[in-house]
Amino acid sequence: MRMFAVILAAAAPAFILLTGEGNMHFVDNAMLPKNGWIALYDDPKASSLRPTDITVKADREMKTVEVDSTPPGAVLVMHGIPQLTGGSVKRAVWNRDESLLRTGDRIAFTLGRDRYTITLHASDTYLKDARVVLEKAGVSQTLFSHEGEGDEPHFEILWAGDLDRDGRLDLVMTMSPKYSYYPRTILLSSAAHPGELVHEVALWQDYSC
Repeated sequence: MRMFAVILAAAAPAFILLTGEGNMHFVDNAMLPKNGWIALYDDPKASSLRPTDITVKADREMKTVEVDSTPPGAVLVMHGIPQLTGGSVKRAVWNRDESLLRTGDRIAFTLGRDRYTITLHASDTYLKDARVVLEKAGVSQTLFSHEGEGDEPHFEILWAGDLDRDGRLDLVMTMSPKYSYYPRTILLSSAAHPGELVHEVALWQDYSC
């Protein structure tokens, strides 16, 4: 029985939920953990991760929820990501108006003395054969690839900076091959394998309809 409980605990999903009115998540309220949440507050002068409770506004018929942090104002709330703990975090310098990636976009980030770029490569404006590539100092890593045509693919940088406090770039992103699919992923530099700049540590699969 104890082994079975451990397996269940290991399989528990991570949650990466955008906060505030209008950000609906297709999840049953009963699935949301009651405690253990952490919130990302995105202030350019003093960004931070803070343990938080969440407030939930549920639509039982649609099985959707809107959530917010306590106190309100966080960019997103997360659960089940042991690499992230409370404390100050450093936001990367970049043009936030460029958060949505389009074909040929090359977005530059500065974190400390390091410079990174993210580029969306695709064979046409409809994002056929799309690849999202992160680069730093000659090291290149493909974060997403999709062969052929997608169903209105979309890519967004939700946050960029140093979440795990190792001095290197971490990312919170949506990279999707379908218009109604919103997978949110956290990629941390401290989890990177040899030859990588970052590695996915959590994925929350969300939908718009």
